[in-house]
Formats: sequence, structure tokens, C-alpha cells
Amino acid sequence: MMSVSTILHPSRPLLCHPEVKECPEGRNSQCVFSMKSFNYICCQDREDADKPMCPKFYETLLMTCGDNVDNGCPKGYRCMPSASDENLRICCKPNHSITYIEPETTFRENKIVPLVLPNAPVVQLNITFMGRKIELAELVDVTQIEIFDEPPQVYGINTDDNKMYTLILVDATTGTVNWLVANIPSIDGKLDLSRRTRAIISYVQPDVSDKPEGIHVLVLLLFEQKTAWQQRELSRVPADDFAVRDWIANNKHILDETPLAGTFYGVTKIFFETQGCSEASYSAIFAQGFVLTLYHRPSIFLHQI
Repeated sequence: MMSVSTILHPSRPLLCHPEVKECPEGRNSQCVFSMKSFNYICCQDREDADKPMCPKFYETLLMTCGDNVDNGCPKGYRCMPSASDENLRICCKPNHSITYIEPETTFRENKIVPLVLPNAPVVQLNITFMGRKIELAELVDVTQIEIFDEPPQVYGINTDDNKMYTLILVDATTGTVNWLVANIPSIDGKLDLSRRTRAIISYVQPDVSDKPEGIHVLVLLLFEQKTAWQQRELSRVPADDFAVRDWIANNKHILDETPLAGTFYGVTKIFFETQGCSEASYSAIFAQGFVLTLYHRPSIFLHQI
């Protein structure tokens, strides 16, 4: 955590003391001792970093360890790469009774949180394109691009008739807004996406001819509004060079930081064959700095490399 830069003094780490001076509020802000400056300074989590955690069905002990299996870990724990950062090794303990919350787990496994969103949606948003249901994290080959000619049909979410809602579809790969509908009313507990609800940014299908080539990750989010959008605020939403995280942060007076519902899917130029593969088998495709793991049902797991 840094001080505000002034004309006379550049930005500096904020000083603190665990017993005398607390750190200001931040993202898990803590007062830690720096061996570099030999002072207590305030630190906080990075916006684009996720808390280290063990692979599925392992308990996480936030203790770094060496390269060996049990190097530096307590009895019963193994030294394993963190699921959120393979370059970091932490102590993990097997536990097959752990349950995982969805859709948060899938959003984090695919790095949508925290790279694209600060928080995962509360519930999954169910969608169909031209009658075909698209599963959470499903990867669709470009040969089927025609199913995206029309906007998705949204269902499976109960809404409050006293509230209004915002629906946004973003190509997280190119930073473009593919669809934006605001001030959506609720009628009988369902979103009213009839023709009278005008789109702020009209729907466009994913353009896989755009660079970067490879995979386009589309994120569809539904937000409950605290108040109505004003036209001047909506006119400032850029169709290109768009960052969901910044947009949410700049509109906290209208939107909650946590989406009410959401889903994501991928569209790729890379043709893949899954026939004959068992559910446990997979193949990896390297494209644009990400590794995509394709399981029996094609799905995307994004890992920075």
C-alpha cells in the first residue's frame, strides 16, 4: 500500500506497527515487516491475484514449502503447486469430503476470477442459443458459430419485481462489449427482455477473426441495480477497450460488486476431436498465453503461462 504522490515526495510504502499503528482498509490489508526497508509496512492483496489454494480435494495450509513432496510441511501434508499459481508451492492435505460451491469454483479455476471479475456470480445463469443450451465453461468450435447469430435466451433466475437489472456480455479476450441491456424490469419474477427493453449496445456475435487468434472467452453477467442508470452514464460505456473490473468499480453507486448471476463460454478456431475419449482424458491446446484443457465435454480451463 502506497502513499499519495506529491510534488515534493514520490509515492512511498505506508508505514505501520502491529501494536501502535494499523493499516488503512484495503484488500486484506496487513501490517508486515519488510526485510528490504527494515520497517513495518502496509501490504494488501493485488486486484489480479487470487489467494493461493491447493488442488481440488486437498485442504490448504497457507505455508510455502520446498520442491520435495513433504519438504517443510507438517505431518499429513504434501508440498504441491498452488492451483492458482503453479510457480508457488504450498502445503496440502488430502480430503475427499470437501464440497465446492458453484459457479464460484469454475469461475476461479478458469481464472475469470480474479483476472476479469473481482467476485464470482452468486448463481449460474442458464442460457440457450437458438435452442441449444450452452454449459458453464463450454468450448464451442467455430464451425458452429451460426448458433450465436441471435442473443442468448436467459432463464433459471428469479428476479425482484421492485428492482431493475443490467445484462452485459463481454469478450474478455478482446475487451469488447458484445451486448448491453440496462434498466431491465422484472415481471412476475422474470426478466422482461422484450422488444420494448432497448439494448444500449446491440448484440453482436463473437468475431473469431479478430486478434488474438485462438480462443475468445465470452462472459455473460446479470447485475441487480441499486438505482436506475442515467443516459449520460450509459453513453460513456465503451464498446471496445473495455475492462469489466474497472466498469464495476466505477459504477458501485448503481451495481453490486458481485454479479447476481453469470456464466461464460469459449469460441475457438481450433478444431478438436473428442470422440472416443474417456471423461478423465484430456488434451491441451496452447494459444495466446493460455492453456486450455479440453475434457470429455469440451470446457475451458485458463491458466496463464
